[in-house]
Amino acid sequence: MSAPGTYRTLLWSLLAAGAALRLVLAFTTDGVVPDLESFRIVARSLRDAPGHVYAIANSHPPFVRWPYPPGYFPYIAGADRFADATGLDFLSVIRLGPIAADLVIAWVVQAFLGRQGHVPATRLAAAALVALGPPFAAVSGYHGQIDAVAILPAVLSLALWESTDAAWRGPAAGALIGLGGSIKTIPLLMVIALLPSARSRREAVQVVVCAAAVPLLAITPWLVSEGTGWTGVFRYNGAPGLGGLSLVAQPDLAPAWFGLGRAAPNGFSQALFDGSRYVAAASVLLAGAWLWRFRAGALIASVVVWLTVYAFGVTFFMQYAVWGIPFFLMAGYVKHVLVLEVALLGPILVTYAGIADEGWQAYVLYVAPMLAVWAGMTVALVALLRGLSVRPPGTPRPRRGSLRAPWRAVRSPQA
Repeated sequence: MSAPGTYRTLLWSLLAAGAALRLVLAFTTDGVVPDLESFRIVARSLRDAPGHVYAIANSHPPFVRWPYPPGYFPYIAGADRFADATGLDFLSVIRLGPIAADLVIAWVVQAFLGRQGHVPATRLAAAALVALGPPFAAVSGYHGQIDAVAILPAVLSLALWESTDAAWRGPAAGALIGLGGSIKTIPLLMVIALLPSARSRREAVQVVVCAAAVPLLAITPWLVSEGTGWTGVFRYNGAPGLGGLSLVAQPDLAPAWFGLGRAAPNGFSQALFDGSRYVAAASVLLAGAWLWRFRAGALIASVVVWLTVYAFGVTFFMQYAVWGIPFFLMAGYVKHVLVLEVALLGPILVTYAGIADEGWQAYVLYVAPMLAVWAGMTVALVALLRGLSVRPPGTPRPRRGSLRAPWRAVRSPQA
């Protein structure tokens, strides 16, 4: 496998297999119809009244049809025209964007690991965990959610940040994060991961300003045409009981989501859900302060940020798994991601294939694995935060750190 030609053949075979799997899902299944129909509603709004997309799209109760910035609108409009021109089903065509994003992420992850000195087997395994990984394939090929599209620019920002010391690194990385943030706001958290290793205050400001400027520019036309009323959609908090702290607080909510129980949020769960935005924000900011205190490298900081999101996020949908996995892989945690994806297989099948017919099956196949995943994420977060504070005496604060030993410059290529 060490021959470059053999490696390329295996890599492209993996990507082709991942593409084929997703295309089969996209063009032979109905997917998650309510979410996919949201794309159709947005497409029609863009066609008929582009200046009032938010007002039109979010007037279809009971769902909030578009609680996101407008960065994905050009693709939705293009997919709509392509479907009309080819006669293909729009609800299948719209899934091609996330499918392509998955494959690009797989390629970027393995290329990044190669530059970090990892062996070909590790690189191929990382690519396979994206190209063939159940969370990615199910979310893009079946569900059709856009999380891979949104997180891809953030993945590119980390790859760029770690590969160059050029003066344009800060603005470019910030703009890439902002591009992701113009599609979904969650990639903006990568600003927190990059700031501790900024070379100067100027570079830190460049990252922040450019990351904020792109989504602000993207939303400006709708700010002009719709005023500020549309901002109410960003109060969307997800839903309690499917993962995160809300599942820990009240595990019986999950079976009810799948029609296998009648539980409703109790007082504590409801209060936790109502304050979910503040819980998540406070935890991420505290983690960011810790990373800044010890000048954590961008790799370890990225892992810490996403572990914090998973450990202290109150709500969870399966597409959220797509956010952190690319960064875990880029940091060399390939075996850990394999364990994570195996643990998520049961919950994915319950979510998308409805394999649980009884309440006890939902507990075994969904609740127990999801609680185990949450516990593992929390333990890993504590270990990494503690590791940042136990550098050998006299060791300078690092600009770049490894995960096992944050004070070292690089990881072992065999890790």
